[in-house]
Amino acid sequence: MRTSITAALIFALISGACYAQDRDSDGLPDAIEYQLGSDVGVVEQFELIYHDGVIGEDDQTVAAKHKDGQDVVDIFAASVGADRWLFKVTFAQDYVGEGHVFVFYLDVDCDEATGRQDANVGTDLMYSQNSGGFGVSEKTPGLRAGPARMAAVGNAIYICDDLALGEGMLPGQVKFRILSHVAPPASADSDSSDWVIADLPAVSGDRKPRIGAPVPPAPLAELTADRPDADSDGIPDDVELVLGMDPETADPLHLVHDDLSATEGDQMSAAWKLAPDVTRVYFGNVAQDRWVFRVDFADALNILGNRVMLYFDADNDVNTGRREGAPGTDVRFICSEGSFNAVIRNASVLGRDRDLRGFVDEQSVYFSMDLSLNHNEEGNAECRGYILCQRSAPDQPGDGDATIWFPLVGGGERDLPKSRVGVFSQFLSEGVVAQKPWLGWREQIGAMGASHLDMIAAPISGMKHFNGAVEPFEDGATVTLTSPIDGDQHVNVLIQDSAIGREEVAVSVAGTQVARLVAAQDTGDLYLFTTKSPLTMKKGDVIELVAKEPAQDFRICEVFLTPSVLEPPPIEIRNLSTWVRPGCLPGASTGETVDVDVCFLTLRAVDGVVRWGRGDALDQQAAEEKPTHNHRVRLTGLTRGESYSLQVLCREGSEEATSEVLRFVADEVRPAACSVQRKQVALSVSDLLEGGRPAWPVSGGIPIAQGELASADKCRLLGAGGRVVDAQFDQLAPWPDGSVKWLLVSLVHEGASPDYMLEYGEAVATPAVTGGIAVEQTDAGMVVTTDVLRAELSRERFAPPGTVTIDGQTVVTGDEGFVLVDDEGNRYASADAPPTRFEIEEAGPVRTVVRVEGPITGDAQQGLRYRCRMYFYRGFAGIPTQISLLVQEGKSGFPPTLSRIKSLTWPMVGAADAGASRWVQDDVSEGFLAGWLNHHRRDIPRVACRPVRGIHRPEAAHHELLLASLRQLSAPRRY
Repeated sequence: MRTSITAALIFALISGACYAQDRDSDGLPDAIEYQLGSDVGVVEQFELIYHDGVIGEDDQTVAAKHKDGQDVVDIFAASVGADRWLFKVTFAQDYVGEGHVFVFYLDVDCDEATGRQDANVGTDLMYSQNSGGFGVSEKTPGLRAGPARMAAVGNAIYICDDLALGEGMLPGQVKFRILSHVAPPASADSDSSDWVIADLPAVSGDRKPRIGAPVPPAPLAELTADRPDADSDGIPDDVELVLGMDPETADPLHLVHDDLSATEGDQMSAAWKLAPDVTRVYFGNVAQDRWVFRVDFADALNILGNRVMLYFDADNDVNTGRREGAPGTDVRFICSEGSFNAVIRNASVLGRDRDLRGFVDEQSVYFSMDLSLNHNEEGNAECRGYILCQRSAPDQPGDGDATIWFPLVGGGERDLPKSRVGVFSQFLSEGVVAQKPWLGWREQIGAMGASHLDMIAAPISGMKHFNGAVEPFEDGATVTLTSPIDGDQHVNVLIQDSAIGREEVAVSVAGTQVARLVAAQDTGDLYLFTTKSPLTMKKGDVIELVAKEPAQDFRICEVFLTPSVLEPPPIEIRNLSTWVRPGCLPGASTGETVDVDVCFLTLRAVDGVVRWGRGDALDQQAAEEKPTHNHRVRLTGLTRGESYSLQVLCREGSEEATSEVLRFVADEVRPAACSVQRKQVALSVSDLLEGGRPAWPVSGGIPIAQGELASADKCRLLGAGGRVVDAQFDQLAPWPDGSVKWLLVSLVHEGASPDYMLEYGEAVATPAVTGGIAVEQTDAGMVVTTDVLRAELSRERFAPPGTVTIDGQTVVTGDEGFVLVDDEGNRYASADAPPTRFEIEEAGPVRTVVRVEGPITGDAQQGLRYRCRMYFYRGFAGIPTQISLLVQEGKSGFPPTLSRIKSLTWPMVGAADAGASRWVQDDVSEGFLAGWLNHHRRDIPRVACRPVRGIHRPEAAHHELLLASLRQLSAPRRY
């Protein structure tokens, strides 16, 4: 197959006497190196891979009738970087293209079964020069990672291409053949070679130089503003504050694309009617890695019903980021009806602050983000962009305006401090300071002597009380409070921001509106609003809060008075330590390498970066994905037992904090031995169930003094008369020295004497348990076998307890799994969708735990998610099962979005009455069970084995269900 590459292939004939710019003095002019894709600042390290010889001297492969064919002498190869290779073919004289043909046959994979199967069998690519024109023919498509580039300079032809050489059947080697003859083809008048296999040079690095000369930066824009603009850069001050710019420092933007308006001749689509008409795009750096984009439109922008998107190729590489439509897009900035968000397709271009900031301003949309951009040799940022504006209404398809892909070439990074980015709500509110609470803020207001107003007893209208807060359900809802003190005070209002919309609250004191606060983060988090100026109050003055409209999860949580505005503390790194998960716990490292977690705290939510290295070096770096207070950065692949050093850096805007250097050993801490030889602890099993009980599983955590127990395999359990009881011992938590802090003891209690003796120490060894629990992974799921039952679980249709057999007889089969009905009557089931997590969480001879997570789907598509743990015990003919309903994952993080539930049932079918349903029903009103089911916890509904009655606490989000002894299911009855 012949592939036309006219735009990608270049041909140049340059004599050896040419004095074009050649900054690395390697004989190749910079203009040619740019076209080839080699480095203009580095001398390529060519290695001779084939010597053909000079005709008449040592050339053994020249044709017998050679007369005018150009004489090939040597072939060299060089690694340019990563998978880019440069070949140099030299001739006895300056190469003349007119009237001559040159062919370079390349067997990329060194496999004769691919490529050409006629002459020159195995050829994957043919690079050719024919009377002044270059071309490449692909006999095996897909082996090239980029366009081929060729040039003739002096007495040499250069071929540059991105290829997976040295990875085929001949590792580290290349296979090729050459042919040089006159045109029209006359192979008898030629110089050629046989097939040659040669060693490749070493790869020079992972960086590939640019292709094409640097593009000069776009012209600087002359912008003006009709609102306050302290630095006169044409960007209003209020816009700069939102975008993280310094209103006192001018920020030059480059005009990177002029799209024209429809009236100026822009070619709009036939379906264009109402979508915003893009005119110009500006781009520039404001500080360090912070970049700002401005998109202008022909008319004042009505953002309602419209979506503006900027597709941005930050690293200027079409092979990274998005692969489908708009290939090469690393980040997509979106302004949808005034809300801003970013879609990340290449995380490597992100800065430490990963939030997208945006502003809609009359005829412009601004985007601001911290990004690591591609820079050219001149130090200018060089990227690509594409703008798409659409109507968001589904009944108006195709109504939009778009640009072509255009280069964004602006200045480089400016060595200026980045402004601290405030909460977006600040710029929409009036008369208040808006900020997120930080760790320790309550202690700060306590030290101030803050006065808290009683929300529970406050008169409300259009609101309802919710756990001490008030939640509006009508437009214009009010809560009326009174000042408990006299004096100058700031009014503080703690708001839970909804995951959608902008919550607006007006604050009035003594009948005068003093502030308007707008919660606009859409995160579901808590935000604190404080009046900027103190207000003179008298005891008994009315403080009224009016919510403009209700919204999901929107609550006014607290109102209190303070003598001054709360100030977040400076960044401080606390409690820095390393932690290696002990081998006894799930997820622990094994083998010669180990993962180390670096843990620390900050009172403010900031990004953390860990610099680390072997010995005293700090030559490697690991960063967090998002700001947080409780930091955990994982260092992977460290050599077990080696010494390392680390240092933590936290930064927000121009403020930063650096920790002391911490030295650590990459291994879990383990004591050499128990500090006691033999110690006994008396245990007793208490049971709240009246009457007798059959054998029943029991698990409990036992605290152990530091250093006494080196590992959980130094324990045994004794029953009545000192007999050894089959039990399983697991470490739940370690002391700092690695010894066992909490020991989990699991057994099946026979129901006789409730008294046991735990014995542990250096002289104790855990006895082996015969006939334990076996787990078999199958294509369909897994099979768990104990000494009394066998359960088959499906990974495609999770309906516990699965198919359970005892003594070869099926006693129960799962039906629909967990069935949930919401207050609107929609029905959902766990069996209607495959689980997303299906694994053995704990494995042991006495107790094995299966963990499954997934969606509960049904009438209204996906509802909630579930987490199910099934506990299998040796010697117990039942499967205690725990279900937790999980909140929806999304922007709303605290507290979660609530779903009102009418019932949660667990249908299953028994063998004796096949076709009839059985279930265990959660029913808090008449539930019963033993204390090990957390009977004493009022917030966990207990379990009832009784006919269905419906859940009396629909807001409860955690349920514990128990499948009773399966032996009892042989008789027809309902559970």
